[in-house]
Amino acid sequence: MDGQPVEIAPGEISFGEDQNTKADAQSHKGHLSGTVGDAIAVLIMVQLEETPTIEQSCRLR
Repeated sequence: MDGQPVEIAPGEISFGEDQNTKADAQSHKGHLSGTVGDAIAVLIMVQLEETPTIEQSCRLR
């Protein structure tokens, strides 16, 4: 994830570690989410107790 907006359709999965996250101009860090259209977004968040990999390939296969 490079800070660019990403639209995820129903049934799709996105895995994104906060790799070396930097604050934006408003001092926000991490991910922002929202909806496109009138449908309510239903999200499942899974947090792992692992140190994020930085500048490496994803370790989950």
